[in-house]
Amino acid sequence: MGFFYQLVIGPRAWPDYDGMVRTLEDQGVGDRLLVKLQDLEDAGYRTSFGDDALSRRLGSFSAGRHFAEYLRTDYERSRGKDWFSIRRDHPIEAEFWVETADLIREIRRMYPAFGLIARPVQ
Repeated sequence: MGFFYQLVIGPRAWPDYDGMVRTLEDQGVGDRLLVKLQDLEDAGYRTSFGDDALSRRLGSFSAGRHFAEYLRTDYERSRGKDWFSIRRDHPIEAEFWVETADLIREIRRMYPAFGLIARPVQ
Protein backbone atom coordinates (compact mmCIF):
# COMPACT_ATOMS: atom_id res chain seq x y z
CA MET A 1 0.00 0.00 0.00
CA GLY A 2 1.25 3.45 -0.77
CA PHE A 3 0.56 6.94 -1.98
CA PHE A 4 1.08 7.99 -5.59
CA TYR A 5 0.76 10.81 -8.09
CA GLN A 6 -0.51 9.69 -11.48
CA LEU A 7 -1.66 10.72 -14.95
CA VAL A 8 -3.63 7.83 -16.41
CA ILE A 9 -5.58 6.96 -19.55
CA GLY A 10 -7.87 3.99 -18.94
CA PRO A 11 -8.45 1.16 -21.40
CA ARG A 12 -11.89 2.43 -22.44
CA ALA A 13 -10.47 5.89 -23.04
CA TRP A 14 -8.54 4.76 -26.11
CA PRO A 15 -9.75 7.83 -28.08
CA ASP A 16 -7.90 9.95 -25.48
CA TYR A 17 -4.83 7.75 -25.88
CA ASP A 18 -5.05 8.11 -29.68
CA GLY A 19 -5.30 11.89 -29.20
CA MET A 20 -2.15 11.85 -27.09
CA VAL A 21 -0.31 9.90 -29.81
CA ARG A 22 -1.55 12.34 -32.49
CA THR A 23 -0.30 15.21 -30.32
CA LEU A 24 3.11 13.53 -30.03
CA GLU A 25 3.21 13.22 -33.83
CA ASP A 26 2.45 16.91 -34.36
CA GLN A 27 5.59 18.91 -35.16
CA GLY A 28 4.28 22.01 -33.39
CA VAL A 29 3.30 20.40 -30.09
CA GLY A 30 4.69 16.86 -29.97
CA ASP A 31 8.20 17.76 -28.90
CA ARG A 32 6.86 19.97 -26.09
CA LEU A 33 4.72 17.10 -24.81
CA LEU A 34 7.67 14.71 -24.94
CA VAL A 35 9.83 17.17 -22.96
CA LYS A 36 7.10 17.48 -20.30
CA LEU A 37 6.85 13.67 -20.05
CA GLN A 38 10.65 13.42 -19.86
CA ASP A 39 10.62 16.00 -17.04
CA LEU A 40 8.21 13.75 -15.12
CA GLU A 41 10.41 10.72 -15.72
CA ASP A 42 13.45 12.68 -14.50
CA ALA A 43 11.49 13.50 -11.33
CA GLY A 44 10.94 9.81 -10.56
CA TYR A 45 7.76 9.07 -12.54
CA ARG A 46 7.48 5.73 -14.34
CA THR A 47 5.68 5.34 -17.67
CA SER A 48 3.86 2.04 -18.14
CA PHE A 49 1.14 0.08 -19.85
CA GLY A 50 -0.68 -1.98 -17.24
CA ASP A 51 1.84 -3.24 -14.69
CA ASP A 52 4.74 -3.22 -17.14
CA ALA A 53 7.09 -0.28 -17.44
CA LEU A 54 7.89 0.77 -21.00
CA SER A 55 10.97 -0.99 -22.34
CA ARG A 56 12.69 2.32 -23.14
CA ARG A 57 13.20 5.46 -21.08
CA LEU A 58 11.50 8.56 -22.44
CA GLY A 59 14.86 10.31 -22.46
CA SER A 60 15.96 7.99 -25.26
CA PHE A 61 13.59 9.71 -27.71
CA SER A 62 14.75 12.85 -29.51
CA ALA A 63 11.33 13.86 -30.86
CA GLY A 64 7.69 13.39 -29.96
CA ARG A 65 7.04 11.63 -33.27
CA HIS A 66 9.69 9.02 -32.39
CA PHE A 67 7.94 8.25 -29.11
CA ALA A 68 4.58 8.09 -30.95
CA GLU A 69 6.04 5.63 -33.46
CA TYR A 70 7.40 3.49 -30.61
CA LEU A 71 3.97 3.42 -28.93
CA ARG A 72 2.23 2.55 -32.21
CA THR A 73 4.61 -0.32 -32.99
CA ASP A 74 5.66 -1.77 -29.62
CA TYR A 75 2.47 -1.17 -27.62
CA GLU A 76 -0.39 -1.28 -30.13
CA ARG A 77 -1.54 -4.57 -28.55
CA SER A 78 -2.04 -2.75 -25.21
CA ARG A 79 -4.16 0.07 -26.66
CA GLY A 80 -7.69 -0.28 -25.31
CA LYS A 81 -6.70 -3.21 -23.05
CA ASP A 82 -4.34 -1.80 -20.41
CA TRP A 83 -3.99 1.41 -18.44
CA PHE A 84 -1.42 3.85 -19.82
CA SER A 85 0.05 5.67 -16.84
CA ILE A 86 2.75 8.04 -15.75
CA ARG A 87 3.11 7.46 -12.04
CA ARG A 88 5.31 8.27 -9.06
CA ASP A 89 4.94 6.00 -6.03
CA HIS A 90 5.67 6.88 -2.41
CA PRO A 91 5.78 3.90 -0.05
CA ILE A 92 4.03 4.26 3.29
CA GLU A 93 5.58 2.74 6.36
CA ALA A 94 4.02 3.52 9.76
CA GLU A 95 2.60 6.86 8.65
CA PHE A 96 2.91 9.28 5.79
CA TRP A 97 2.65 13.05 5.77
CA VAL A 98 2.17 15.16 2.68
CA GLU A 99 2.72 18.87 3.00
CA THR A 100 0.43 21.15 1.03
CA ALA A 101 3.45 22.69 -0.69
CA ASP A 102 4.53 19.22 -1.86
CA LEU A 103 1.08 18.54 -3.35
CA ILE A 104 1.08 21.89 -5.11
CA ARG A 105 4.59 21.25 -6.49
CA GLU A 106 3.57 17.84 -7.90
CA ILE A 107 0.38 19.22 -9.44
CA ARG A 108 2.41 21.99 -11.05
CA ARG A 109 4.92 19.41 -12.29
CA MET A 110 2.21 17.18 -13.83
CA TYR A 111 -0.13 19.85 -15.19
CA PRO A 112 1.87 20.92 -18.29
CA ALA A 113 1.85 17.32 -19.60
CA PHE A 114 -1.80 16.85 -18.59
CA GLY A 115 -2.78 20.09 -20.33
CA LEU A 116 -1.18 18.98 -23.61
CA ILE A 117 -2.73 15.47 -23.36
CA ALA A 118 -6.18 16.86 -22.48
CA ARG A 119 -6.27 19.07 -25.59
CA PRO A 120 -5.12 16.74 -28.37
CA VAL A 121 -4.27 17.85 -31.86
CA GLN A 122 -7.14 17.09 -34.25
